[in-house]
Amino acid sequence: MHRSDTPPYPVHSDYTQVTGVVAAEPAGQFFRVFTRTAQGVNFHDYPFTPFILLTDPALADAAPVSVTHHRLAGNGKLCWLTALDNWRDWGLLRDHLQALNRPEAWFSLQDACQQFLVSSGIGFFKGLPFKDHRYICIALQKDADSLHTIAVTDGLDYQELICSTHQTEAAMLLRLTQIIQDHDPDVITGYQLHTSVLPYLVQAAQQHKIALAWGRNGSAPYRHQTADLSPLQQYTIYGRSMVDIEAVVRHSNHLGQALSAPDQEIALLYNFKRATTDDKAALTAARQARALYQQHAEHWYLHAQTYPVSYQSLFYRPWAAAAQALMIREYLLQRHALPALPAAKKQHRHPDEQLLFQGQAGPVIRCDLSQLPASIMVAYRITPHSDELRIFPELLNKSAQNSKSGRCNDSSPGIAAWHEMLATPRYLFSDSTASAEIERLRHVIIKDLLTWLEETGARSIAVSSQELYFIPPNGHEDGSEEMQMLLHRLSSMLPSGVSLPYAGPYPSMFIYKANQYAVLKDTGEIFFKGAIFRSRSMEPFLQEFIRKAARLFLTARGDAVKQLYADFMRRLTAATCPVAWVLRRETLADSREQYLQAVQNGARNRAAVYELALREKGNWQTGEKISYYVTGTSKNCVVHANCKLAMDFDPHHPDLNRAWYLERLHQLFKRLTPFLPEEPLLFK
Repeated sequence: MHRSDTPPYPVHSDYTQVTGVVAAEPAGQFFRVFTRTAQGVNFHDYPFTPFILLTDPALADAAPVSVTHHRLAGNGKLCWLTALDNWRDWGLLRDHLQALNRPEAWFSLQDACQQFLVSSGIGFFKGLPFKDHRYICIALQKDADSLHTIAVTDGLDYQELICSTHQTEAAMLLRLTQIIQDHDPDVITGYQLHTSVLPYLVQAAQQHKIALAWGRNGSAPYRHQTADLSPLQQYTIYGRSMVDIEAVVRHSNHLGQALSAPDQEIALLYNFKRATTDDKAALTAARQARALYQQHAEHWYLHAQTYPVSYQSLFYRPWAAAAQALMIREYLLQRHALPALPAAKKQHRHPDEQLLFQGQAGPVIRCDLSQLPASIMVAYRITPHSDELRIFPELLNKSAQNSKSGRCNDSSPGIAAWHEMLATPRYLFSDSTASAEIERLRHVIIKDLLTWLEETGARSIAVSSQELYFIPPNGHEDGSEEMQMLLHRLSSMLPSGVSLPYAGPYPSMFIYKANQYAVLKDTGEIFFKGAIFRSRSMEPFLQEFIRKAARLFLTARGDAVKQLYADFMRRLTAATCPVAWVLRRETLADSREQYLQAVQNGARNRAAVYELALREKGNWQTGEKISYYVTGTSKNCVVHANCKLAMDFDPHHPDLNRAWYLERLHQLFKRLTPFLPEEPLLFK
């Protein structure tokens, strides 16, 4: 049954004043909203009407559901808001529309929670300072067979160590559940929460037939993945957010927190899992996880207050999706039609990175260019042509002001999200013409910066869309007043209102290739960027080798890299070489069926991680991780036919393929030989 010309779709602008929201969960035809006050957590049920935007109401005629069409004002093609009675009917209509194969004719947010936040105006954490939300951090110490300890800390002074010394694994799980129920946290966090901690705890609970009643309705964690999330399958707990420390820190680094060295912080959390003799190692890791959450999560918390997106999904959706949802909310509040998805157009893109220099140099200054595209939009008033209500510049300016006021730091996703939305065809307000103009201006500005630096005697050594490194002119190495003038001159070349944040000078920089480098800080810490330094697929011994080699280059001791190489060869061939040093840890990104079909069709080669999963598991869930090592004696062995799970390694009868690992080390060393100092000549 189809109903038209009914009263306007209920977008509840009066709900925007709801404060203290810490969770929102579906409850039949309502959404149950949990709010935190000084007295604790309460909940209230708000009506929820799912919707889909259509260009023509007739598109829904053959769908097996009842719908109500609302005509929206304006010239946007998505001018019919089609409301449904419940989320099940929304799914049926979505499936019907997908079968029509006309993606430009309809649009919908794929997440029920986000639809509710958009239509209600309710947002997470409004009026609740970061320090007042409650969270706990969990860390495990385990091996392949059993759980040794569970450590729990909160945002205050509470900490507890649950040990296996005097209780069973089942009792440990029950105690953890009791802690969560007693503390009633809004957020549960920990390192590798979705990929390691929760999979183990959930599986252990199933084996012991224990209910992990962690949810605010007494439910257990479960795997959940909505259509527009990343391939990573997350765990969901009713009424709470699950935030992985690894995602928080890596997002912060990706967004440009200048030389924050998150890899070293993450390494502290990872390394504790190898310490099986110290029960307090897990407690140390939990405290470190808490510190990292406090350090890196606040600006994400602030964005959850601004954008109609749940706190947990903010870490796994594209940032532009949150900006688009905010635009949709503003349009629906004014009952205005939205633009349809534009046709994809091929755009000319200038290279994001240029190889200006290779090797070691210093001291260097780093200029942050990551906000340049969004700043260009503000300065030149570039907006999408399809924005009839002219809301885009208003929201962009507000985001820019928040960034400048310090509410969100320079690494926050807010202002960058607006450029991403404009430049990406899968968003309603994307605009290829506007994006091309921003790209042209960005390229011109960066080119001018490089030219002016050269004219002043400085030397640019690395540039990308995110940053610029240069060696200051002679006499300016100490960051003196003249350096301030130089940077002021650089900023004056940019459009009005655009800043050029900078950091340094840093004592030394080693550039391997474009966008792959290491920077030495005054404290002695090293910041690494690029695949060669940070590849997760590299074995630990290769990661250790390349980073130690980089330190030698950074400190003008490149002649010691050959000795380092010889030391690593000896360690690899020693009988005491630990298997943990050579393990590869990879993620199963495809399902069993996807992998087998791709191999059968010749779309991909067989891979060790999948062959091991087939042999040992038979079936698996995407997002699972497998650790394995290579066996045999030949350096040219077929890896997928010569590999074993890490848990199957027998230290009394080691079967590591040392020849294969030595060849891996040799190939990496060869890539560094161009940077080695020349051998001194015996005769001149």
